Formats: sequence, structure tokens, C-alpha cells
Amino acid sequence: MNTSRRLTLGAATIALAATALGGGPALAAADDTSATGSRIVAHDDRAQLRTTGEETKGDVSAAVPAVLQKGDKGHGVWCVQVAVNSVYRSWYNSSKNVLTEDGVFGQSTHDWVAWYQGIRNLKADGIVGKNTGDKVIGDAFGKNGVDYRNYCRSYVPHH
Repeated sequence: MNTSRRLTLGAATIALAATALGGGPALAAADDTSATGSRIVAHDDRAQLRTTGEETKGDVSAAVPAVLQKGDKGHGVWCVQVAVNSVYRSWYNSSKNVLTEDGVFGQSTHDWVAWYQGIRNLKADGIVGKNTGDKVIGDAFGKNGVDYRNYCRSYVPHH
């Protein structure tokens, strides 16, 4: 059964909807100048933002990256941030997030990934490869217990 759907929405609408639904980071491009607005194409409950204004055809699922590291941006990084926050909240019995879940892999995300790897008995290098990714996927729960594990499989390196 093909569950592909095509929607044409403005970037601001997508950002607002993603935030309101508590989903992944709003990755709308601020410099979108296409006359038709941004395109979001949903396929099997995964979404990718298209800002080209061109029609997208076929399967839009992107390849899962080999690693996530400093300088990367996107849904996979957001999943890593959610997992780190989830473990931090349970480890320290805290309700706060230590990382901003913005989908940007900066120095803070790098440092917290190294912390996460240490408590998960992994090589603490701050780079998310397949071993760390397996743990991230297992820990991908949002602040209110929302389960993002299946969603994150599409964006995080894993075996």
C-alpha cells in the first residue's frame, strides 16, 4: 500500500505545525523565495522539507548517514538531542532538558553526546556512529514520554 501524500505549505506553516505537534525540529529555510512555497513530502510517516519549489517524484527517503558529528544539522541530530535529554532526565530524576532540541550539532551537543556515550559504556568521542546510534534509537523518548524510536530509525546511524 502506497501511503505517499503531497502537500504544498508555506515554511512558516510547517515550522508552526511541527512545533505545535511536538515533532522534530522545524527545519524550514528562512531564505525560501520560491513562488509556490516550500514543499513537504510525507512518506511512511517521515517528512522532508523541500524548498526548491519543484515537484518531488518517487521515494524521498534519504539514506541514513554513516555518522552524525559536529557541524551536522537535521532530524538525526534532533533525535540524538532528544535521547540525551531523555537519559539525563531519567539518570538525574530531573524534568529539565540539558540540550536545546534544535537539530544543530554544535559544541554543546558534542560534549553531551560524549557524556551519553560514557554512561552507555561506549567510546566517548562525541561522534554518533552505529553503536551510539543503536543506543540513541532505544532512548528516543520526548519529555512527556512520546516515543520517537521508529521515527529516529530513519535518520540516525544504526546496525
